[in-house]
Amino acid sequence: VGACNTISVCIALDESGSVCSIGSPNLCENLASSSSSTSCDYAGNCPKFTIGTVNFAKDFIDELTVDVLAADATAALNFGIVTFSSDVDSDTPVNQYTNGATAKSVIDGLAYEGGWTFTGGAFEKCTEGLSNINTGDKFMILVTDGTPTCYEDSNGNIQCGSGGTQPASYTTTQRDAAVTAGI
Repeated sequence: VGACNTISVCIALDESGSVCSIGSPNLCENLASSSSSTSCDYAGNCPKFTIGTVNFAKDFIDELTVDVLAADATAALNFGIVTFSSDVDSDTPVNQYTNGATAKSVIDGLAYEGGWTFTGGAFEKCTEGLSNINTGDKFMILVTDGTPTCYEDSNGNIQCGSGGTQPASYTTTQRDAAVTAGI
């Protein structure tokens, strides 16, 4: 932390279909309305997300807070939460990051969506949120299990599907934009 005692972190959580898949990756959409599947863990309420990802993110917030405050008791930590699948949601307002306790409450309230993997959109949304913060160090944590399968085309439309190089290329472009922005 050092002389700069404000740290802002955007945590991007993958809630695409592969997270809930049994065996090989599947779209695994509409968890709330699905009762049984041999390819998606609906009966278990998608524990890889609702338990695994959620607990990892909350533990990360706790551990980072302890470590940072041990190094600098005056430090301030702010967190933003983004979820992504076939689209991207800012679960905390992009211009208003929050403390660890509130961020963990937001994470507890997340509902698994399923779908494709719009990783580039997650980079873009985190960069947008962190760019609105004028002071301190800025970091992005991306929690994913898969390969990007969505991209934004030249008309601003999200295109999803397997195959092709556009999703990876779009993701790389958005990652590079985050680095250029100092994140």
